[in-house]
Amino acid sequence: MDIWTRLGLEPTQDTGAIRRAYAKQLRSTHPEDDPEGFQQLRSAYEQALKAAKEPLRDQELLAAQEDPHAQRRLDPETSSVQMEGPLQESASGSEDGPVYFTVDHWDAPVETAATSLQDTEAVDDTVRLFERASYIVEDVFKRSDSAVWEDWLQSEELWQLDVKFYAGTELLRMLFERPFLPKTIWGRLDDFFGWTEQREELKEVLPEEIAEYPGLELGRPWELRYDTFDPGRDVDYETFIRLRDTAFQLMLQGDVADAGVHIDAGMALYPDDPDLIRLAAKFRLWNKEEDAALLLFERLAALEPDAVDGLLHSARLLHAAGQKEQAEQLYRKVLEQEPHQLDALNGLALFYQEQGELDTALTMVEQIVALHPHDVEMQITLLELKRKRVEQKIRAAEQEADAVVRRRMQREAAEGYAELWNDEQLVQYLGEINVNEELDAALYLLWAQGLVRIGKGEEGIEALQYAEAAASREGTSSFSILLERGQLHLRLDNNTAAIQDLGRAVELEPSHAEARHLLASAYQREDQLEPAIELSGQAIELNSEPYEYYSLRALCYFRMGRYEEALTDYEIVVVKEPDFANAWYRKGFAHLKLGQYTEAVHSLETSVAYEHESVIYYYLAIARARLGEMEQALEDIRQFRSEDPEDQDGPLIEGDILRLQGQMFQAHNTYVNGLHEHPNVYELAKMAVVCIMESDIQEKDTHLNKLAEMMSNMESVETWGLLFIARYLVEIKDWGSVRAYVEAYVDGEEPGDIDPHIWLYSGIAAYHAGDMDMAVLELGKAYGAGLRGDVCSVLSMVYYDKNEWDQALAYAEEALHSQSNHPDYVVRRHAIAARAAERGFSFLKKLRKSKPAHELWPSTVPLQYLMPDDVIDLHFI
Repeated sequence: MDIWTRLGLEPTQDTGAIRRAYAKQLRSTHPEDDPEGFQQLRSAYEQALKAAKEPLRDQELLAAQEDPHAQRRLDPETSSVQMEGPLQESASGSEDGPVYFTVDHWDAPVETAATSLQDTEAVDDTVRLFERASYIVEDVFKRSDSAVWEDWLQSEELWQLDVKFYAGTELLRMLFERPFLPKTIWGRLDDFFGWTEQREELKEVLPEEIAEYPGLELGRPWELRYDTFDPGRDVDYETFIRLRDTAFQLMLQGDVADAGVHIDAGMALYPDDPDLIRLAAKFRLWNKEEDAALLLFERLAALEPDAVDGLLHSARLLHAAGQKEQAEQLYRKVLEQEPHQLDALNGLALFYQEQGELDTALTMVEQIVALHPHDVEMQITLLELKRKRVEQKIRAAEQEADAVVRRRMQREAAEGYAELWNDEQLVQYLGEINVNEELDAALYLLWAQGLVRIGKGEEGIEALQYAEAAASREGTSSFSILLERGQLHLRLDNNTAAIQDLGRAVELEPSHAEARHLLASAYQREDQLEPAIELSGQAIELNSEPYEYYSLRALCYFRMGRYEEALTDYEIVVVKEPDFANAWYRKGFAHLKLGQYTEAVHSLETSVAYEHESVIYYYLAIARARLGEMEQALEDIRQFRSEDPEDQDGPLIEGDILRLQGQMFQAHNTYVNGLHEHPNVYELAKMAVVCIMESDIQEKDTHLNKLAEMMSNMESVETWGLLFIARYLVEIKDWGSVRAYVEAYVDGEEPGDIDPHIWLYSGIAAYHAGDMDMAVLELGKAYGAGLRGDVCSVLSMVYYDKNEWDQALAYAEEALHSQSNHPDYVVRRHAIAARAAERGFSFLKKLRKSKPAHELWPSTVPLQYLMPDDVIDLHFI
């Protein structure tokens, strides 16, 4: 076989191609497995490099000139240019695929393993690395020694990226054949060579099962040890390790029979391995060979005295065999090493329960529940033990002759029922005792608490009265009884009684912070906010920890409108109790009232994150509108309206926001639609009127008259609304109804604030009703208040109908003077002037006076619109 065939390469002077071919062949020719083949490959490589340095023969040069592909292969410079890009691109067209990856995977300049192996020294370095790695892998003790591997990884040869990559792939091949390493070493090698990160790239040069293998090893949740072997014993540890690992795998798969065969074979080779002894003992347990398993666990304990699992299994087996005292000792030995070991605590709890030591068993189970609060089985066991202890106490109390001891046992039994939340049993038990003997104060108190919890509050108060009497007889303090009764009165909304009881409790225990807090709560419920604030402050001085104390005082400040003081307390509350939604809500409201809109938004958003309340969106909308965040404000108020469609303020605020945006027509429609939903909300109608007056909408009178009609049907209307309705009635010529609204307006308005237009409307109605004197009186008031225009024009018609021509003409001219282009004023002035000129022709005046002036010259222009004086941009005070 010539050198080119041995390298798998056509004759070439491309030294890079020769090195790549050599590296490729080296993958399948290991010096330790095939020394002779390796020598042949090495010789072929050296001869090929030597031949590449000699001048081309004429025929080869000619062939190169004729074959452009060959030219590129033979021209080192051209080849070097072609290799500037990633090698995987130029190599991807070969049948065998790329030999190595581009080095950019290793965060280094683009370079390949093949192109960097530029001389024999690099190849020799790689061979020496393989020899050392093979030496480590083949030795069980060195293979499991992290220090040995660390020394190998520090080899200078691995500083070369191409050598590092090649060495990593070849080492992975070796370890796939002998994979038994501690996981820490697998992890260190993976960190160094990046196998798991580069597994997809590795699949291009290695079989998939090899490329995936490091991930499998590192992903295993279990691990067998390699540090328990005795190097002084003549044991085929390699075979032993394979047997042990196979046995473990078979047990995990549930293949008991085959696992047993491998366990027995492993035990025959090396019977002192703790991990295999564990497997053997578990195997015996599976086969219900308890005695054999116990012997194995005892052997494990001898090899590893501190091995918890061995002690636990031994304890369980001894317990099951009836050797309970020995089992207890082992459980305690486990707890000496691991005080919170669940299985040992369970075992001891069971032991004491079986011995009838319920208090000790209960202590153990409470410890387990504290460590594992979500262990439902233990929770049930705890309740069962408590129930048994109550029954034990009851039986003991029934047999006890000593009254003092019996009382103590009865109290412990009652407390046990209370702890179990078995209030029906508690009430029944104490009721039965009370039939035969009077209870003491403590038992009456327990009885009352049980009655309260089952909803018999009034009976609970009666029991507390008995408790207070008993405490007086016994000469003991009634503080706890008064405190309990005060709280019960609070629950029953008996605030006055609560104040009495809690006040007495505070007198008995002045330094009791909770009593002062509860008394403050009672005062707050009675709207006595000042004493509530004072008591809350005293409670805080005694104990500044509970957030409830600050919250109550903040609520009092809040209700009094003292928002700055409320904010000071709420700042403390939300630090102490960050998820207290109501505190965030009231804090946000206080910020809003103080004009601190950014802070209001933050607090309200926090509140709604903890507890979804529709009203929060209402106040968020207002705060955001004040900040100019109109789109978000609209979203918030619409969210509020969708969740609380019955609230009449929803459409009002939405209309306000639209109006602030300049969307008058949409705002008008929102107010009007809200008015249809809430027909008695005057402010909606008023704001709809404002939108019409501020807009350039056509046929304003039609819209305004519709709104006036809706107002006229409302149960309650403010004074401006009465004025607006009176104008509407004049426009629709409902003269008879005008007077009632005029009188209502005058009665409801301060004399100095009366709008003179009301006299205009009253005068017009009186004139059309034929009451000339009233018309002159009312119109005169309007004239005296400074109104001209319509007032003068109507007065001109009144005096015309009264045949007082000079007065009629004077008022007609004054009306025209106030507004010279008003069509009605022009017509009336000319007509009256013409009639006045005919004074000497009485028969003509009689002919022309056949109709009243308002029929001769009816109004064609609506009366002046009146904008409300108190228009609110955003209805939040």
